[in-house]
Amino acid sequence: AAEQVIGAWLALIGVATSVAGLLGLKIDPATAPPTLCWRPVTATQRTRGCVVVWAAGQLFQFLAVYFATQSVVAACTNAGIVFNAVGAWYYFREPFGRWDAIGVTGLVAGALLVVLTAPVLRVSHLDIDQVAALFQTSAGPACGLIGTAAVAAAAAASLSLLAGWRGAGRRRGAGSGGGVGSAGGGGGVRAGSAGAVLAGGAVGAGWRARSASGIASGLVAGFCGATSISASKLVWLLFAETLRRGGDNGFARLGSWVIGGVMAGGEAAMVAALYLGLRRAEASVVIPCYYGSMTVFAAVQGLLLFDLGPSLSAGGAAGFSCGIALCVASLGAIGAGGRRAEASRAESRAAPLLAAAAAGGLPAGGPEQASSAAASATGDGARPVVAAV
Repeated sequence: AAEQVIGAWLALIGVATSVAGLLGLKIDPATAPPTLCWRPVTATQRTRGCVVVWAAGQLFQFLAVYFATQSVVAACTNAGIVFNAVGAWYYFREPFGRWDAIGVTGLVAGALLVVLTAPVLRVSHLDIDQVAALFQTSAGPACGLIGTAAVAAAAAASLSLLAGWRGAGRRRGAGSGGGVGSAGGGGGVRAGSAGAVLAGGAVGAGWRARSASGIASGLVAGFCGATSISASKLVWLLFAETLRRGGDNGFARLGSWVIGGVMAGGEAAMVAALYLGLRRAEASVVIPCYYGSMTVFAAVQGLLLFDLGPSLSAGGAAGFSCGIALCVASLGAIGAGGRRAEASRAESRAAPLLAAAAAGGLPAGGPEQASSAAASATGDGARPVVAAV
């Protein structure tokens, strides 16, 4: 239990440090508080410093995997979204509403439940032959990896198809209104009404398409992050065996390098999935989905990889499951609050276009242009990445 607590603290310190580095990239040195910039710095110096801080946070999280099981580390990394929200509120005056407060409370309670009830791994070192035996003597490890990969792939593929179908429907709807205003004397009025309908439909369809695409990216990133955490645990066990007197030299075994490649590849794939997701969808959709799915996938992989299920008592299993569920539900609450705020801002930006379309004052391109402009006003399409933890 003491090792679980140490790992949890290291994970929290690492997440807080990583978030500080990412938030630093958004802070303008010219207007930053004196406590952050005690001397003038250039943009290049700020970027380098923030990257170093972020990397230090990642190192702390990697060290956390040595002490704690995957499920504990994944549950504690959920605090990243809380640190990000608090930092954004303090430094950038971004809103921190009721749903954020509910989510923070739920995350703290859920993470504590996971830390206190998660099964403890009694193994302190493994050689590559023993790691191979984990997969040969039981179907659990393979089922954990293949099962979580299948769930993530199937859900992401379905949501991607849904996003493509929604986007195609929006484009077909915009194209069908091209000649509305050409019939009779009331064509201008009908064109205005059609433009309002098409523009409103474009806003709704575009939002749903982006949400489906964002959830798909979050699921893929969550699986990649969980797999990287699981591989990191194996790397630490192999490294401990290498340092042990008379132990097997993991650096001389190809299997150890393969596991290390899975660890690094999972981290890189996670960053890529988050990058693509944040370019296509709102952060309030992608980030909570990423953290929630990573928590669940890491818990499943950790239990099955080391066959820790039998070591759970009935009460421990209930508390562990409730902690995981509470973390996921709290992330959903935070995402819902952020999505409400972004939807309100999107409607405010699109309102003038919809009003102009309803009044007959269509853009030069007619209903198609109104539909496209309304979708653009709500952020449909590519967007720059702000931050990803």
